[in-house]
Amino acid sequence: MGSNKEHFRHQIEQTNTVNGKPIHYYYGLQDQVLEGIEAGSFYLAGSKDVTIRGLKVEEGDGATVAFCEDITIEGADLFRNRGHGLFVLSSPRTTLVDCERVANNALSGASLWLSPRSQVEGSGFYGNQVGLYINASDRVEVEDSAFGGNAVGLLVTGAAREVEISDSLFYQNKTAIHLDSAMGAMVERCAVQDADIGVQVDGPSNYPQVRDCTFIQTGYGLDILGSQGTFERNLIAYANIGIIFEEAYGEAFPTSNTIRHNVIYRSRDGLYFGHETKDTWIYENLVWDCDRVARDFGDNNWAPSGRGNWYSDYSGPDLDGDGVGDEPVAFGGGGTDPAPLMSRDFYPGIPGLLGALKTKEITLRDEEGHEATLAALVADTAPARLIGFQGMPAEYARELAILFAWEEPGNYGFWNRGVTVDLEITFFQEDGAFAGDLTMPAGSTDRYAAREAFLYALETPAGKLAQLGLTPPVVLVLP
Repeated sequence: MGSNKEHFRHQIEQTNTVNGKPIHYYYGLQDQVLEGIEAGSFYLAGSKDVTIRGLKVEEGDGATVAFCEDITIEGADLFRNRGHGLFVLSSPRTTLVDCERVANNALSGASLWLSPRSQVEGSGFYGNQVGLYINASDRVEVEDSAFGGNAVGLLVTGAAREVEISDSLFYQNKTAIHLDSAMGAMVERCAVQDADIGVQVDGPSNYPQVRDCTFIQTGYGLDILGSQGTFERNLIAYANIGIIFEEAYGEAFPTSNTIRHNVIYRSRDGLYFGHETKDTWIYENLVWDCDRVARDFGDNNWAPSGRGNWYSDYSGPDLDGDGVGDEPVAFGGGGTDPAPLMSRDFYPGIPGLLGALKTKEITLRDEEGHEATLAALVADTAPARLIGFQGMPAEYARELAILFAWEEPGNYGFWNRGVTVDLEITFFQEDGAFAGDLTMPAGSTDRYAAREAFLYALETPAGKLAQLGLTPPVVLVLP
């Protein structure tokens, strides 16, 4: 180990082992493929254009990549190592792809230090202290990955710039995403469920963006102390506080953030702004069925263009009919929304992750030959399949249909926890043939599945198929 490439140049006796498993040590490789290695400790240093495929390091020292370029780690299994599962140091353009189990490592599942333009895709991080640790590594891209049961799912620090986190799933992490010190980080189209904190943005982090994400059952959905951030089109449901700017006691001064087009639903508190917050723009959000809509102890702007927010319990008059309530909404702490909106018709589309899904016209046919077309959101990613209808206000949910799709047939499970309407599920085989159906009551935490494997599942509000003139069983007409 060391701080430059020469510190990693060693002659390693190949009879050395870790827990009875060999040490694999490589230095100075170029344009090579290493396959099927099982080790107690793995090192690659001073190398370029190397692919490591099927690496397995279990109950050892993990894997280290140092002072390399253009390294691809594909299909690695890094389990129960006593440090990091994978430690990447000063190795730009490292790619970690399709590593389904990076789990139960004592420190992080994977750590990227000083390794810009790296990528993490299609990988799973479970039960680590930190799932993925990005330190001083600019323009790292994380997509289509899963983080579960970590103390921190994903941590960005060291003033890393322009890290992008997209289309990923975060389940039962204490903190899902922590932007400790990050510049211009972007979090989009992610699903966060059962976390103390969904996204935590600390004071040293500037210009963060969190958009088109769904947060279900969190203590805090967004916990923000950074500045110049934009937080938009997110759905936050069943939170203790939907969006909070905590009291920083002089340690941080969050300034010039924008909170717009978010839906905060059935939470104890919608929004909270501490004393240090300043010049936050809060407008055109829906604060819906929250016990307390907001508290504002700072100096913030609730209607920067003369349009404030919509509140489900607002009952003030609109005598001039301009769509803006004549009576302001006053909050605890002294803040005021001077221009509450009378209708939510302005809201652009569907909130959260579902609003970013593509819509497909599907055709259904029953045994009597009746056909009907239906516009359905296509949930073909892990975060979309996790969220489904969860947290969606009933007024939206009653108008939606979701077609779940997988890469291969299986008997996948469903539940209706956090769903506001009764749902009918129809299962289809790979060729669209009927594979079963059932109804899930709103809010049910029971588990549901078909009796046989299926590739597609269509969720619709109960009674929707009957409204279309169809009598079950129905088939999915594939193009």
